[in-house]
Amino acid sequence: MEWLKRSKGNAGITIKMNFKKLNNPRKRTKLWNILETQIFIQDLKRSDSYKEALEHLFNGWCRCQGLEFKSRKYKREHELPLILTEVELEQLISSFRFEYATVCRVMKETGASVTEAS
Repeated sequence: MEWLKRSKGNAGITIKMNFKKLNNPRKRTKLWNILETQIFIQDLKRSDSYKEALEHLFNGWCRCQGLEFKSRKYKREHELPLILTEVELEQLISSFRFEYATVCRVMKETGASVTEAS
């Protein structure tokens, strides 16, 4: 975990989360074996954006250890945003507590942002 602190001067929570992300490949492969780790990441049943982020993190680890590793680019999937119908939005707002429902109704009716509505 010391390599993360040295790499960027990250906040404590960032270091913990990044360390947790590397735990999966670390438990199943030897991180020092770059080819084995890269194949493990490529074969993960996760999104390409997750694999790219994991390889980027592994690349940082390799740099701090003095190893050569080149991350590959993954094609990112772009999903269309979920747009609720009027009925679904009303059902969602009505499930909130009164204070939150009031703010959400103001936002819905006026198009105001969170900071403008509260």
